[in-house]
Amino acid sequence: MKSSKMHLLYLLVLFVLLIPFGIDILIGLPKNWLPFPIVGSTENWLNFWASYLSAAATFIMVIYTSWTLKQNNEQLKEIKRQWKEEHRARLLFSIDCKQGLYVLKISNVGPEPAYNIKLKFSDSFINALMANAIKEVYKKLNEKAFSIEGKSSKYFYISPQYGNASVTFYRTNENFSSDEINKWINGFRHVVINIKGSYCDEYEIKETLKLDEYLIMSLVVNDELTNNIEDIRMGVVVKNTQHYPIQKSLDIIAKELSQGITCRITKND
Repeated sequence: MKSSKMHLLYLLVLFVLLIPFGIDILIGLPKNWLPFPIVGSTENWLNFWASYLSAAATFIMVIYTSWTLKQNNEQLKEIKRQWKEEHRARLLFSIDCKQGLYVLKISNVGPEPAYNIKLKFSDSFINALMANAIKEVYKKLNEKAFSIEGKSSKYFYISPQYGNASVTFYRTNENFSSDEINKWINGFRHVVINIKGSYCDEYEIKETLKLDEYLIMSLVVNDELTNNIEDIRMGVVVKNTQHYPIQKSLDIIAKELSQGITCRITKND
């Protein structure tokens, strides 16, 4: 489209420049060769050349300036579009493991806030959830919009992890044993989670997730930082086979120092 417009512009400029040459040729022809009379003498037409070429040059500059301004305007629009695309809110959906729970993680990886987020979860996903208390949360999300600040995330409870602990939901008076939880996860891990919706009043949401895609041998793979923090936490508050808890290590060091001092005192006496 742009190339065809440029061709037309070049043809127009060429036509304007060739008009004087055409007139000059017509004036030089014998009068009996022309079907129409030429008004004015040859000198008059030659004097007209200066003013005509000046007007033609002005006309060409006006056209060129108009075209340049249009090109600059299009470039400015493209720069604005690229800036907006780079800085806009952008939502990513995944399943994560957080504090012993499987959660739906919604992250806004863009710097701008994601506002007016409207989600619609598939009925098959909601009906497959383990507890009525959890189902109610996702049903409310189908009806209520929310926001996420830039470079931040929100988490929505799906279920406990595989394990040996039971879970009780007091509000709905529901209790699930560890065997019931593990059995439910084995079935739910293949359920497709369909999410549709919109955010910022212009961007569409269409996601498909499965718990099984984020599990390896019944465990969600955590990032390195999460694993390191968990190792530190385990070393501080619980006994493990590789490291003593910090408090116990301090007690042992204090005891050894005490024994060493006692021996020295006895020997000097």
